[in-house]
Amino acid sequence: MLLRKYEMPWRRAYEAYAGLAWTLASVFFIFAMVRSVVPWPLTAGLALLCVMLAFHRSGQALGVLTVRASLCGRAMAFITPNALRKLCADPKPSLPRLRL
Repeated sequence: MLLRKYEMPWRRAYEAYAGLAWTLASVFFIFAMVRSVVPWPLTAGLALLCVMLAFHRSGQALGVLTVRASLCGRAMAFITPNALRKLCADPKPSLPRLRL
């Protein structure tokens, strides 16, 4: 049974853009730490936070891309209402209840 929430698999992986933005922010903070513009404990903490969020968002983007790639090469299946009725027909009629 699928336990995750519904995701639209054909959408763009917008999480990749967020991952790229967090990566650029971490590069900025590392650059600021090296140039000694801001105290290093502050920039090191912010850079570490940005790296963690970049990994998180990149993982989410990879998950969306994996789901979308698994659908590659398969067309959507459509079924008529009559064919659905045949598939959902009760294979054996229900038995009458026995009264005790």
